Amino acid sequence: RCLFITQSREAFEISKPYLDRGWEFIHSAVVQSLIEIYQGKQIGDTWEEYKRLREKALEQGCSINLPALLNYRERLKDILKLEKQFEEIKRLAFEYGVSLHIPEIFANSRKRSCEYIEKDISFVKANGEVAPCMLYAYEHEEYLNFHSKRIEKVSYGNLREKSLAEIRKNEEYVRFREIRKNFDNIPWCGECVYSSLDCWYVNSNEVDCYGNSPTCNECLFSVGISKCIL
Repeated sequence: RCLFITQSREAFEISKPYLDRGWEFIHSAVVQSLIEIYQGKQIGDTWEEYKRLREKALEQGCSINLPALLNYRERLKDILKLEKQFEEIKRLAFEYGVSLHIPEIFANSRKRSCEYIEKDISFVKANGEVAPCMLYAYEHEEYLNFHSKRIEKVSYGNLREKSLAEIRKNEEYVRFREIRKNFDNIPWCGECVYSSLDCWYVNSNEVDCYGNSPTCNECLFSVGISKCIL
């Protein structure tokens, strides 16, 4: 059971008053918007409410994936309970002088970072292959944001054939690192409505809607929900 939300705390707080209205809120907003566009008529207030919701989010510098938040509704009580428990654990750790690194519960896309990039580290496998990080060292399947994601391995060379210094000068590897020095270059799918609606860009790590290949558009390590080994 996943007790985290791949959107910011601000997005959650802004959306909270609408969550009890469920999918009917979204359905009504969509219907009203289409009628307004194609017939020039305003038949209700839901579409205007939805636009105000989006405007409020933009004012606070965040985006809202309302379909995903609605999917989280059954877990919200446990998620907020866990958040309180984490606060108590942090208080006790501080009181007893214990160094503690607790995972995030909410994902703030504006604070994304990568330990491998910041510390200028590569991941070397037992067979000599050089990967940009542990996550991309092996092919595997993930499940997040209510969908499966196929992770293809990413390798930029092998130490049996070239030195690490040579491999790190690989043009594609250099570009990979440069892009991730500023995560504004990479979309965050957790707060995009299309990621909850079968968008093909979330099926694998091969490419994203910004054209990055490979991509880190749903990396839980970058937002601190998963903790890196470094």
